[in-house]
Amino acid sequence: MEFPKFSIVIPTYNREECVRRAIDSVLRQDFESFELIVVDDGSTDRSREVLQEYVRKDYRVRFFSHEKNRGVCPARNRQSARGVGDFVR
Repeated sequence: MEFPKFSIVIPTYNREECVRRAIDSVLRQDFESFELIVVDDGSTDRSREVLQEYVRKDYRVRFFSHEKNRGVCPARNRQSARGVGDFVR
């Protein structure tokens, strides 16, 4: 596997259905040199189970979680540092 050109970070909190649409949208892109980092910020719905399904299906999807909700900025900023792409968005 080559290093991805882009690292895309999606923070989520109790957005089980929305996160599916967001991930599917990224995975449908023609450009394939990316990693998708999804950060669950302490969800209490089924978001974590949904994210684990995507991780099993596609090697480009990475998933991290916080035990409790910290807010969108800490979730995005903390996990952006884990990106290995040339560009992190």
